[in-house]
Amino acid sequence: MPNANGCELVRVFTRRVGSPIADDTIKSNEAFQVVLQAEVGQALHNTGGAYNLSIVVKDETAGNIINNAAQAGNFKDVNWPNLDLEFAFPNIAAQGAAKQDHLYRVIAVLRAGAGDPIMDWAETYLLITPP
Repeated sequence: MPNANGCELVRVFTRRVGSPIADDTIKSNEAFQVVLQAEVGQALHNTGGAYNLSIVVKDETAGNIINNAAQAGNFKDVNWPNLDLEFAFPNIAAQGAAKQDHLYRVIAVLRAGAGDPIMDWAETYLLITPP
């Protein structure tokens, strides 16, 4: 847990749509989600200050970005009501047979506050497998 005025990105992971369990191998015919877990200290949370969560999903095998997304808001809003957060970005479509055996890298960034913001990042890898 961060200090009272801190904020940190605990982890980023992928999972099959509808599953609560992290999974770093997704079948080519399945959609998946990118999930961030983060924590904020009580004092910072109470300010209702701004935050921004963003992700980039890159196909390392092909060298292209397949998805990027962001979620901005203020602490205590409907997306970050408590000190701990688990936020799932919108589903990413099934990648198809052409992407089998491709390695994806997911990079997540957290920015909290303005002026001199708190910044944190994390990454994970995902392998697209045959169905």
